[in-house]
Amino acid sequence: MRRYNVRILITQYKLRVLKQVPTIFMHVLISFLVFRVFVVGDSLSLKGSSYEFGKMIDGTASRPFVLRTLIPSTIRIIRDIMPESIKTHIRSFLETKGWFVEYLKTDRVIEYFIALTLSFIFFLGFSFVLLRLAKYFYKGDPFMQHIVVFAGMLIIPLCSAYGHYIYDPATLFLFSLGLLLVIEEHIVLMLFLFPLLVLNKETSVLLIPVFIIYQLKRMSIIRISTISFIMSLIWLSIRILIMQAFAANPGTIVEFHLLDHNLRLFANPATALFFLTVIVFLGVLIFYDWKSKQSFLRWGFLVVFCPLFFLSIFFGYVDELRQFYEAVPFVALLMAPSISKLARL
Repeated sequence: MRRYNVRILITQYKLRVLKQVPTIFMHVLISFLVFRVFVVGDSLSLKGSSYEFGKMIDGTASRPFVLRTLIPSTIRIIRDIMPESIKTHIRSFLETKGWFVEYLKTDRVIEYFIALTLSFIFFLGFSFVLLRLAKYFYKGDPFMQHIVVFAGMLIIPLCSAYGHYIYDPATLFLFSLGLLLVIEEHIVLMLFLFPLLVLNKETSVLLIPVFIIYQLKRMSIIRISTISFIMSLIWLSIRILIMQAFAANPGTIVEFHLLDHNLRLFANPATALFFLTVIVFLGVLIFYDWKSKQSFLRWGFLVVFCPLFFLSIFFGYVDELRQFYEAVPFVALLMAPSISKLARL
């Protein structure tokens, strides 16, 4: 009898796994397509700049870019601990291939190989996190859940106007994973993850107000204050240590681009038109029937996007959409109901 029950359980497990195959294939496919756009040409190498790929890996790039140290440091660590025999096999294998030629035919082939592998993993992880978020907010609506995944992934290629940075895929994945841990109330896991977000990028601080907004009516004020204080202390300590570590690097903590770029944006009609088209298109889908959308998503989007937008006016290229990656999960979740209504019409 026991053996019979075990066989039934194994059969049921196999059927569940088989049912997931189409979903897994969909995630792998869309992640690869986004990944392929991400690495097209040599947009990841940023050749000739003071923050090009090689300088980021070596830790000699200019501030503030070198201060986003998680992925460059991870690539460097993996490269250093990887046995020479494996490096030789990778080089030999890639020499016969025409994949991503611009990256894999250089003397930094191992670093690029690690970076490309990590980038694909982060995109794939981001797609699964989006699905998990969609299942939480749009439970019982598979159509809406798939819209969230596709919308979130397809936003990424729109953010490629000024090339890509090695830490961008990690920004997407880690911040979205932090958001997921917040809404699923895995507080301890979130606190363990948070230092990685901080090492990756200073905008990780935006997870703190997201946490406060979500827990405001679920958790006591004392507990919210304590956890927020711990997160703030983690953020401040790590960012100070990073700034001290790279204090001798050229550049400054922030770059001022209000006068040299943002006020001159409309002098280039093509760039301005693309930026305005994308912003209007996404804005309509986000704000259509705004009040009917989930309250936390609305407030979460505002506390993440508004500071990023304000800072971009002075310290970034306002039309460089990749700097708003932390807002992407909120954008995808807010766009989904609008897209769903339009599709059903």
